[in-house]
Amino acid sequence: EYSELIDSDEDRATFQACVRTLKPLADNLVRLLSHRLRFANEQIQALCTLARELPNLSLAGYWWLNFFPSVMRQVMEERLDMLPTNKQVGFFSDAYCVDWTYAKAKLVRKQLAIVLAQKVEQGQFTRNEALEIARAILFETPQQLLRMRPAEGQAAGARLG
Repeated sequence: EYSELIDSDEDRATFQACVRTLKPLADNLVRLLSHRLRFANEQIQALCTLARELPNLSLAGYWWLNFFPSVMRQVMEERLDMLPTNKQVGFFSDAYCVDWTYAKAKLVRKQLAIVLAQKVEQGQFTRNEALEIARAILFETPQQLLRMRPAEGQAAGARLG
């Protein structure tokens, strides 16, 4: 118990009172997030359907509530099953520091690699198709949608494959 680490009885009592006060709030937050995750999972298909039907709608990245590896893989699997690659942007970030942006990008690439490897193992894609899909989702589609070009002398997705 953490209260044993506190020296004074007064500080220990304050700490224990805070824990008693915050526990119901934490419990409610867990219930709320659990409900929101279920709701978000139901929305994945609806968003994919909208993106498939509306020519100017593409899906990009993962909201903070979905930014957990297992949830990201589920979203990626459904998007790959329901949408062409030109409707998917593998990564974007509103992070406020470069370090977190790098970590997020690395996490997204790793989860996409896992999902694509599973689909290759299941026979849904060949290895070359999986590499083409990764390149499209992570590089080509964002470049096309945002009208960006790689710096001269640098090929898009050169490190994939």
